[in-house]
Amino acid sequence: MKRSLKLALGLAIPAILVGLALTQLRCRAREDNAQAHGSDTSEPHATIATAPATTLPAGPTSVRVSIRMVVDKKYNFLARVAGNKNSTMTDEQYSESKSWWDNPLLIFKDVSFPNSKVTAGADSQTITGSGKSANVSVDLTLVPHAEITLKTLAASDCMKGTLTATITAISDYYDGKWTRMADARDTPIAFDFNTADPSRPLRPTTKETRTMPPFSFERYTRDREKWEPRSAWPTTPKSGDWRCTIHVTDAKLMITGYQYADRATTQRAAATQSGTTK
Repeated sequence: MKRSLKLALGLAIPAILVGLALTQLRCRAREDNAQAHGSDTSEPHATIATAPATTLPAGPTSVRVSIRMVVDKKYNFLARVAGNKNSTMTDEQYSESKSWWDNPLLIFKDVSFPNSKVTAGADSQTITGSGKSANVSVDLTLVPHAEITLKTLAASDCMKGTLTATITAISDYYDGKWTRMADARDTPIAFDFNTADPSRPLRPTTKETRTMPPFSFERYTRDREKWEPRSAWPTTPKSGDWRCTIHVTDAKLMITGYQYADRATTQRAAATQSGTTK
């Protein structure tokens, strides 16, 4: 009798364990199948709604600020007899390929500049001044110029915006004594950017507002030799030396990137036109 009971238990326990294992496997199979079909077993009829995004996060803007100079020199009679000639020097746009003496004053540049094909440039109001020494009178015009590049997750076609700041610009030349040419202090400036085609509808892709830290530019020149910053300036001046200090504060950039709302239609029309001309 005892031998029969042991035999029955020996057969029953494995059977129970096998049954439990099969049940667990079937449960896992149902869960895997539900996940594969995207089912929510707790709330089978629940739906999750998300509002469509109207703009995408902004990529970083990159900024470069330079100052073009127009220097008009007029020498007196004795200076002209000595061989000096009246002259007007005008800076062109900044270019990485040119030497520093052929470029405008580069007073600020983001490390990432440039970072996109979407670019904009603008001048602010000019800063003017004049000085007169024993031999020459000099009229100076400073033209602050800012360039912006914009990188966005959604490709932008154009941009609009402003860069505002406060600038102090002081410039002197040496002709036996230091003569001041420009002395503009705490002067508000603004750069307005707009590369949009006014005839086409726009759809915003991104918007960015950036407060820029204060920045300074300090240069001393003698012919084609320069010293920067002010702590490196020569202590003994020579005739013809020039020095300049520029400080910019409260700089704030506000930019909106746009796509043309009709860009898909325009692209299809261009593709169709290209196909018909082949």
